[in-house]
Amino acid sequence: MKYTPNYLIALASFAGFSCSKSNSDPAPTPTPVEENLTAPVAGIYKLTKITNRSGSPAVTGVGSLTIIAVDNTTAKITQTRSFTNTATKSETTLTSIQDEVNKLAKDGTNYVIKAPNGLQWATISGTRISTIDKIGSTAEITLDTEYTKQ
Repeated sequence: MKYTPNYLIALASFAGFSCSKSNSDPAPTPTPVEENLTAPVAGIYKLTKITNRSGSPAVTGVGSLTIIAVDNTTAKITQTRSFTNTATKSETTLTSIQDEVNKLAKDGTNYVIKAPNGLQWATISGTRISTIDKIGSTAEITLDTEYTKQ
């Protein structure tokens, strides 16, 4: 009976050493989390400001721009606007492809919207979207337009 405690201690030590796990594998690299660029800008925007770059004639208009998130960097965008040249009373209606897939990117504190061809066509700053529109068939007018989130 004298050997029993020594035998148990030896057996416990052996069991402890045999169960120790050697981990020579490197720690897994965490997958970087992609920033969600669409969530802060998704929504409905109303055309609130039109500025004719050449100054005159004055142009008025109504319109909306809708952004629907697809994933963290992709959104479906539909833009509809109607402009009236106050000098000629000529009206121009422009509608984008409904739910056109566009990419969003970060530019400092602003966001930018890029068309499927990769060209930037709008800047989002806070709750405002700035774009450029062109109207007129004979004498083209370039407009700076601004939309405000509703």
